[in-house]
Amino acid sequence: MKIAIYGTGEYAHRLLNCLKSDTEIVYFVESNPSEKYCEGKKILRADEINTDDFQYLVIAVAAHDEIVSHLNSVFDDYNNTVGKKVINFSDFICNVLNYFECEIVSTTEGLQYICEKNDLAMRKAMLETGKTFSYDQIKKFFELTDRHYGKRKRNGIFLDIGANIGTTSIYVKKLINPDLRIIGFEPCKRIWKLFRANCILNDAEDIQAMNYGVGSKNGTEQFFFSIVNPGGSGLKREIDLPDREYIEDVDIIALDYYLETNNITADEIDYIWLDVEGFESEVIKGAMKTLTSKKIPFIQEFNPLDYTDWETYEENIKSVYDNFIVVDECGIDNKDTDIIYSTSQLKEYADKLLEFQSIKKAQVWADLFFF
Repeated sequence: MKIAIYGTGEYAHRLLNCLKSDTEIVYFVESNPSEKYCEGKKILRADEINTDDFQYLVIAVAAHDEIVSHLNSVFDDYNNTVGKKVINFSDFICNVLNYFECEIVSTTEGLQYICEKNDLAMRKAMLETGKTFSYDQIKKFFELTDRHYGKRKRNGIFLDIGANIGTTSIYVKKLINPDLRIIGFEPCKRIWKLFRANCILNDAEDIQAMNYGVGSKNGTEQFFFSIVNPGGSGLKREIDLPDREYIEDVDIIALDYYLETNNITADEIDYIWLDVEGFESEVIKGAMKTLTSKKIPFIQEFNPLDYTDWETYEENIKSVYDNFIVVDECGIDNKDTDIIYSTSQLKEYADKLLEFQSIKKAQVWADLFFF
């Protein structure tokens, strides 16, 4: 597919982050270009373009109507020439790009998400419920935070570690608190591109979508992808998902390092949502300076089978948090989420999960809220 991009600013670069490798940019277009090139491609004036050069002219600026008006003044027969190929960049991303055999899932909440068609977990759940994936756990997280930490400030920071295609970040931004500064971390380029596209699709472009993972130290790790459950993709091969295959090495950063280099203090962080498919203990190792500076409302997916250094994980959690509540248990019929456990009971609870896992011959995990 050949496209021309009208604009060379922030919107254009967001679009570049979403393009697949088989999309060719023939050139950029500006009303009054001050440069000759952008990203190695020529920048032309509108009166210099040839409509035979491209299939789409993607308007990648905020002032869409102004650009259309300008093109109308340049082309005598706009509607029958270039007008047939003009498309807004968000419409192009959502409706034209073939995202690895993806489709848009619309929810009854007014949100939309681009998902892979082969996704038998997240996509299937949203189609069945009409709701954002894990919406009930997200709401419960905020309810428990208000109950056990008190009301948070409106403009704090929400860290979404293991953001996947962005469902949690977007739900929080659009339906919980639009004033929060949300920073999402997703290491897999394939999944991260959908994260960025979904932010654009839901008019949540101020979400900071970071294309790297979080761990105990800076470096690289192998990433294993599951086509039937992209949400189950991750950095740890030990998880028993036979369909997971290595696809790339990804960049990893320690949370303490990221926050320090970006001048973010622990006092600014009001929420941490952690779901990294067995890599949780590594994330916590690299975040202890932050976690011990201030007790931050914290929820994580918990599967002790994947924690190779249980003693360190348990010690780190107990040094920061006194109690935990089971928000959700996958594979266990237990809906009582009001029981408060001491973190001294964490090993006992982990043994319970492992016992159920042994009986069911299937993976069992839980979402735990710490305070």
